[in-house]
Order: sequence, then structure tokens, then C-alpha cells
Amino acid sequence: MNIENNEALFKQYELILEKYLLLSSNPDQEPLDESDFEEGAAPYAAAFNKAARHLAELREFTDHLSKGQLKIDTPPRDNRLAAPVKNLHSQLRHLSWQAKQVAKGDYSQNIDFMGDFADSFNMMITQLSERERRLKSEHTILLNVLENNPHVVIVADTQNEILFSNKSAKGILFDSRRKNKQDQDQDQLDFLNTLFTLPKDEGENHEISTPDGRSYYNLQINKLDWVDGRTAYLYILYDITKMKLSEMELISIAYIDTA
Repeated sequence: MNIENNEALFKQYELILEKYLLLSSNPDQEPLDESDFEEGAAPYAAAFNKAARHLAELREFTDHLSKGQLKIDTPPRDNRLAAPVKNLHSQLRHLSWQAKQVAKGDYSQNIDFMGDFADSFNMMITQLSERERRLKSEHTILLNVLENNPHVVIVADTQNEILFSNKSAKGILFDSRRKNKQDQDQDQLDFLNTLFTLPKDEGENHEISTPDGRSYYNLQINKLDWVDGRTAYLYILYDITKMKLSEMELISIAYIDTA
């Protein structure tokens, strides 16, 4: 090989080295055309292209991960630079699945593959499990208290779906004195529609009667969090039928006396 050829080869080596040095500050390097390089420099040009490709794949991959995007393709197997990040991606995907299981109420999920983060995650699961246990216990106590309440108790969510009604409420909603079930169902709907359309200002009392006018109630409405996390309203109806009928009778007598 003559001196001229050596100089050309050295220039190619120098070009490849400069491109390598620029990778750290500017990873978006254009690939080299390996066919432009002499036999001695071509393998180094190919190695540069491979390194640049691996860095580009790694950067794109980590960019997706930094945005929480886990449903992505991983870099090819030959990209050993990405191996630790691919391992992290796999762990995050598994963690994401476990988090979904926890959201469904499966508190048996624990992790032991992410160091300090695992301790925090496992502590959170333990606290959630204990919190749900307490909530269920408190909910059971609440239901027992409401069930045995002598007054009419109905709990409904914001969509007016009845979540609970006690024995006294069932006496209103399912009046055995009604022979015609269709009439009974319509009376129930009318009563519930009236109940659920009343203003829900806490502390404010309302007076409500059944459609047949047989029963009168003083109503209190309170907002509460149901066991499943839904916002609900507690309707407590105090029977004032006797008082109301007596009042109506007195008004009727007074009207007759003045006539």
C-alpha cells in the first residue's frame, strides 16, 4: 500500500472516529455509506452504523417509557445496549397488570423485583387491604343499623339506583294490600320519582306522602360515600301519618264550626 493510499485510509479512520465522538452529543448521526470505505476501514464504518442504530433505538424506546407508553415494540435482540431498559419495560408491564388486579380488589399482589419501589408498592397494597377491610366492617355495621331502624330508610346513588332499603321501606315499596300489581308498581314509581326529585340540601326537611294519600312522612336527606366508592344519598322518612291526619281532622272541624 502506497503513502497516498495510507493517507486516504487514515482520513477514513479519522472520519469514523469523529462520528463516534459526536454520538454522545448528537446521537442523530447520518449513517455512513460503507461502500465508500476501503477494505480496512469498512468494518469500522459498519460498526459505527450499528452503534448509531442501537443508540437511536434505545433513545426512541426510553422516550416512550418516559411517557408511560408500555405497549411498544422493544429493540431487536442484537441491541445489547437496550437490555437493561428492556428488562425495566418488562417489569413495568407486569407491574401495570398487577395494578389492574389491585384495582379489581385483588390485594394478594406483591412485587419483589424493583428494589425500594417494591417496598413502597407492597406497603400501599397492605394499607389498601386494611382500609377495605375496615370499610367493609363499617359498612356491615351501618347496614345492620339501617336495617333495624324503625323508620323508612332508602339509599340511592346519583343515578337514582336503589342501593339499599330496610324492612320499613319495603313496606312502602311492596304494599301487600294492593291487589293489582300494575297499580302497585306505578305507585312505587310515582313515589320514588317524587322522592328523588326533591332538593338534596343536607339538613333541610321535606314532607312527602304516598300516592294513595294513606301515609305521610317527614323526610331527611344526607349525602354519604357508599362502600364501592359511589356517592349516595341516605333518605330517612319519619312516619307522621297520625299527626297529619289529626291535623287535617282539626282543620275540617274548624271549617265546619265556622260555616
